[in-house]
Order: sequence, then structure tokens, then C-alpha cells
Amino acid sequence: MILADNINKSFQGKKRIDSLSFHIPKGEIVGFIGANGAGKTTTIKMLTGTLKPDSGLIRVDGINPIRNMQENLKNIGIVSGISTQLWKDMKLKDSYYLAKAMYKLSKNEFESSMKYLSEKLGLEELINYQVNKLSLGQRMRAEAAYSLLHNPRVLYLDEATVGLDVSNKEKVLNIIKEINTEKGTTILFASNNLSDIEKTCKRIMIIDQGKKIYEGNLSSVRKHYTNEYLLKFKIEKGKIPDFQDLPIKRYKIDGDNLLVYYENNNINASTILKHIIKQCFIKDIKIIEPSLESVIRNIYEEVV
Repeated sequence: MILADNINKSFQGKKRIDSLSFHIPKGEIVGFIGANGAGKTTTIKMLTGTLKPDSGLIRVDGINPIRNMQENLKNIGIVSGISTQLWKDMKLKDSYYLAKAMYKLSKNEFESSMKYLSEKLGLEELINYQVNKLSLGQRMRAEAAYSLLHNPRVLYLDEATVGLDVSNKEKVLNIIKEINTEKGTTILFASNNLSDIEKTCKRIMIIDQGKKIYEGNLSSVRKHYTNEYLLKFKIEKGKIPDFQDLPIKRYKIDGDNLLVYYENNNINASTILKHIIKQCFIKDIKIIEPSLESVIRNIYEEVV
């Protein structure tokens, strides 16, 4: 559905995108990760057709987004935390009516989409607000609805959850997962919020200074770039198991909490559990995987 082959882009003699290639099949959500200035927004602009690459090939649903910009725009939606598609000096509902005309939606299509999006994103109380009077969080919900109104085949998210509180962020993330599952929408999700990436994406792509430095499934990235796991036990207070023959990294006791740190390639959780259960009564157990932030940090340290 999305193909980028050896694309390059420079500004004022400085290379922003450097021989970047990737492929996103139909119906997949891919997390697009990189520090500010890494080239995420520049890449998305080239995919939408608003920025021309210096060289390389781009196809979105078989369309060249530069040569066939109008056709491409009919098939895509974009939600950006740094720009708006809404008309700032008009009521929110007027932006949606303009989108209806632009995308040539029938009355039934428009009303059906608005009903669905209004319920999912809680827009009922905002619809008569002037756009420039909306808070950032309210605007981001309204932007999401605007971008999904015409049921795009491809959706680009560029810091699309910025400014959202926990409740409203859940609404946006839920609708992203829902349209992907139910409508097969292909989604490229660029974000610095790795928690949002973890909740929505199975595959990630990491870029640095315009170059791709990693691409793969989240489960695989954890295996290859994770050193330390944590087992958290709740045990009888005062009981200290013997770890003398166990190849763990370290352990810590805090009241009736026992924290065991270990490397997954040296020993697995079940072996540790069997060892401890012979010596202590276990009330509760949690396996805590490393955060995606720590995994990404390991990738940068190894690759960059």
C-alpha cells in the first residue's frame, strides 16, 4: 500500500532524508520513531505529495503522490499535531461541511460518518465551537474526525495524540485500532510517545538523521535489544530465598516484595519461579518487560 524506494531530500545543502526505503502492506499499522528532526514529518510530507523528493520512488496505493496529487489526496487522511486542516475562523461543523463537498460525499455517507465519529470522539459538545476557541486536546479530536470523514484507505498520524489527556487519548487510539481492524485502513503512526506506539503497532521503523536504522516487529526488537527483565514477587515477609546457584543479575527485597533482575538469554522466568517456589510461599507474581524507551535507547547505542 505504501512504497518508498531509496528516497532522498535535502534542504539548503543539508540532507534530511538519506536513501530511505520501506514498504507497508495494506491494513498494517507501523510505528514511525525518531528524535525531533530525524525526518519523520519530512517523510510524511513526501508521501502525501506536499513535498517532492530529490530522488527515489514513492507509491501510495499504486499512485505517484506528486504527479497525481488530487487522486492521492482522495485516498489519504492526515492528523498532525503541528498543523491544522480546520478553518480557524469558522465553526467546527462548517469545516466538516466543506470536507463533505471536497470529498463529494453523499448526504448518507456524511451523516453516517459524522454520527460514528461524533460518538467515538465525543464531538457533540464541540460541533458549534469556533475552531480557534478549541483547546489543543479538543482540536486534536476534531482533526482526527476531519481526517477520517471520507474513510481514507491510508492514514498518516504525525504526533496525533499531542495535548490529549488520558481519557481523550484512549478515544483516539481506540478509533485508530478500530478502523484498522474493521476497515483495513493502512496507518503510519509517527510519534515520540512510545506508549502510544506500543498500544497500536506490531511493527516499528526507526530513523535517525533521515536514515533507517531499524525495522521489525516489536516482539523481535525486544528479544534482540533487551538485556534486563524483572520478576516481581510478593512473598512471606522475612523469607529470603537462596540465589547462589542461579545466574541472575541481582535481586532486591523491599518488605514482602522480592525483585529479581535477570537476562533472558541466560535464564528464563519459569526456572526462577521453580527455584523460588521451593523456598517461599508466593502470594503474587508479575513479569515486567523493559519499556520500549529502554529498548530504543539500546538500538541507538548499538547502531548509531
